Amino acid sequence: MSLAEIQAVMSEIQPALTDGVIQRVREPMPHHLALTVRARGHTHELLLGVAPGTARIHLAMHLPATPPRPSPFAQRARKRLRPSRILSIEQLPEERIVLIHVSVHRQEAGEWQAALVAELFPRGRLLLLDEQQRLLAATGPGGLRELTIGQPYT
Repeated sequence: MSLAEIQAVMSEIQPALTDGVIQRVREPMPHHLALTVRARGHTHELLLGVAPGTARIHLAMHLPATPPRPSPFAQRARKRLRPSRILSIEQLPEERIVLIHVSVHRQEAGEWQAALVAELFPRGRLLLLDEQQRLLAATGPGGLRELTIGQPYT
């Protein structure tokens, strides 16, 4: 996706999904994550994809069924993001990177924040960050930066 395409999608999804609740996290295809978000009386499916050569983010209507065995990344994203409230969705300035910041409240764990990062490059990745912006999980190889679990995301 180009910067302009991401900006156009952001103008659609930011007002529709901010303050919404992530009810479901699934992996309809390899290298993709779908978030079911309930916001202002409507249910939306947000698809984030980083398959080689086809990085994308957009609202979707009809997605394939979830495979019976999700990837380790999808399992970790489910555990960390469901249920949570979307605090913000932002595109980094002049970058093809989108951050989705969430807040989770569970009685046994207290309230904490996390972020889902979509690097929408031809060889992009999805990353899951903890409340201190440290890497918890990622799809694909480490890329040029070779980020490892526990390192801060920059």
